[in-house]
Amino acid sequence: MPLSDEGNLWIQARNGDRKAFARLFDLHASALYRFASRLLGPGPDAEDVVQDVLLSMLQHDKFDPSRGSLRTYLFGAVRNQALKRQRVVLEELSPFVPSREATPDQEMARLQTSSALATAIKALPWSQREVLLLVHYEDLSLKEVAEVLELELAAVKSRLHRAREGLRIILQPLLVPKGDRR
Repeated sequence: MPLSDEGNLWIQARNGDRKAFARLFDLHASALYRFASRLLGPGPDAEDVVQDVLLSMLQHDKFDPSRGSLRTYLFGAVRNQALKRQRVVLEELSPFVPSREATPDQEMARLQTSSALATAIKALPWSQREVLLLVHYEDLSLKEVAEVLELELAAVKSRLHRAREGLRIILQPLLVPKGDRR
């Protein structure tokens, strides 16, 4: 099986090619940081996890490009580092960026919804939260999530279903009843 471009970049980076490492960093660091910051909260802990993962990638021979994508390997490594830290704080998942077309009341409602969603996701058990974040915020396929979490595909689907159901229950008071919509 031929190596992917990422697999070749990884091999070059492991052999000391700084440009290859910089390219890998550019390709993955922001997504890894987003995931880590959603698990641990934004800031130094998330930054440290990403840095540790990317540096350890070069120091340890655990990644095998013939077994899967570097992307799923890195998300799994971030997850494992976050679990080790035993500290999970979830801040807002969607940054508040005002819209030019929205009124101040609409923007406030959007901010409140974003905050409620972040709080609801924080209330989910870790196993459901990580699946939800990887699928809906990092756009990994269910198969990729199964690889990252080292689970069967059916277990990923089950956790995602439970997470969505949990969110529905938690957010139910905020939902507008069908008869009240205008």
